[in-house]
Amino acid sequence: MTDETHDEKTRMSFMDHLMELRARLVWSIVAVTVGLAMTAVFVRPILDVLRVPIERFREAHPEAPAVFRSPPVTAGFSAVLSVCIFGGLVLAMPFVLYQVWLFVRPALKRGERKVVVPFVAFGTILFLGGALVAYSFVTDAAINFLFAMNRLVGSEQTCGAGEYLRFVVALMLGFGLGFQLPLVMLVLSWAGVASAAGFRAKRRPAIALAFVFGAILTPPDVPSQILMAACLLALYELGALLSALVERRRARPDADGKNAAPIAD
Repeated sequence: MTDETHDEKTRMSFMDHLMELRARLVWSIVAVTVGLAMTAVFVRPILDVLRVPIERFREAHPEAPAVFRSPPVTAGFSAVLSVCIFGGLVLAMPFVLYQVWLFVRPALKRGERKVVVPFVAFGTILFLGGALVAYSFVTDAAINFLFAMNRLVGSEQTCGAGEYLRFVVALMLGFGLGFQLPLVMLVLSWAGVASAAGFRAKRRPAIALAFVFGAILTPPDVPSQILMAACLLALYELGALLSALVERRRARPDADGKNAAPIAD
């Protein structure tokens, strides 16, 4: 059986694509659920790590209140749930990215289908890198800004457990997802949906969208939104560069002497 005949038989209809997407989503949800359960076992040391930014702030500002002051009755459950959801996403990220790979795999050339490990590794590193940037740098800037605003208006400085942990988790999750931008652009180039030239031509709307998504993916404080937008713009340039490299690779002939399909602008 020739490759052309095999491709004709394996070509998927629109409904087939929807069913495939549903299957990948179901498996991803299952993986996140398993990761959530595993995180629950180690939730105490994770909570201690997430408290480091606010404790560091209190060391620099002795007037700041004790952490987790006057929490509501549901604060503990809310805090643990937020941490477990984030931990579940972190643990499941390689498997989720593998499901993404399986979904886009039919659009790739035979040689490109072998790079599944770099694809999953790159996406996982991007997610963890974004979460680390948020934890190490953005959280401190956001906490300082928010407490400064409270002092400016004379508001009482309090910090509830659930509120603080949801804030930190939202920052880390938002940056982790935002850092997937180069991978998304790479997939679009692989699939022939977009091109490096098209990405470069859309830099101006990309700047506006970076600030929009910076506001969506982060809590409502100015420093984290600006830092997210700056990261997204840098990642956009990285994605455009990777897209150009993909286009060059796809323009090379296959082993049987055939070129890839042209890439859309």
